[in-house]
Amino acid sequence: MKQQTVAIFGAGITGMICLSVFLCHAVAAQGQVENIKPAEVTNKVYVSQIWDDAILNDLRLIEILKKHKAKATFAVDAGNLTESRQTNAWPVKGTMFGKVSIDDIKNIYSEFEVASHGLKHKGLPKLSAAEMQREVVESKKLLESWLGRPVKGFVYPGCPYNDAAKEAVRAAGYLWARTCENTPDFCPVTDPMAMRTTVGFNAANFWQEFDRVKAKGGVFTFWGHAFFRTEAEWADIEAKIARLSQDPSVVWVNTSDLFDPAKGFCPQPNAKK
Repeated sequence: MKQQTVAIFGAGITGMICLSVFLCHAVAAQGQVENIKPAEVTNKVYVSQIWDDAILNDLRLIEILKKHKAKATFAVDAGNLTESRQTNAWPVKGTMFGKVSIDDIKNIYSEFEVASHGLKHKGLPKLSAAEMQREVVESKKLLESWLGRPVKGFVYPGCPYNDAAKEAVRAAGYLWARTCENTPDFCPVTDPMAMRTTVGFNAANFWQEFDRVKAKGGVFTFWGHAFFRTEAEWADIEAKIARLSQDPSVVWVNTSDLFDPAKGFCPQPNAKK
């Protein structure tokens, strides 16, 4: 808009009244009013984000997401939740975080997409076939009973996965399963049971990767945990969400949307069956 303003004034226009970021009225020297529209955004960036572990910090994060009208997917380990919120239930590098309650899933997370993060957050490759099936099947049933809608995604607890884990997740009826691996080009996804994201939310090259995707258009996905300990960390994540939401090229999407051929966000011509 700044470059447009300079060019307009150079053409003899004496003022500009902006009614919104999308439309300005340029006031000419002759008293005429001309509508000036910014260039249309041609390269769309479809942005999805996934947050793991269903900790109490998610509740503050959700308020930030709602404030900036951002979509997100939350990966929930249903078997670790109880009717009441749990404080000091989730140790991470010397800090104890709390866990949300079943009611929180029903009443607060219900406004967002929810994926399974296993029943008890157990790494699948170390489990027997029966234990693995229980982790992926029972967690899906619980979440669907709480939310009253299908749960389409799975996030591998602790990150590890193997062929047996992928097959168990696929057999349980999930549409996709996220790993902790990154990829420079999300599309096409050749194996939905081994979804890779673009970057972690706290990666040093977060904006570099976003700008790279934005230059050509496409899918930008990131993930993380809301293990925020300081106000500076909260300020940083809100700044990221706000900047993305304010970017006219950004379209927030649920992660499952990326795997829906009808939506066409990410063609998958060679997807495994």
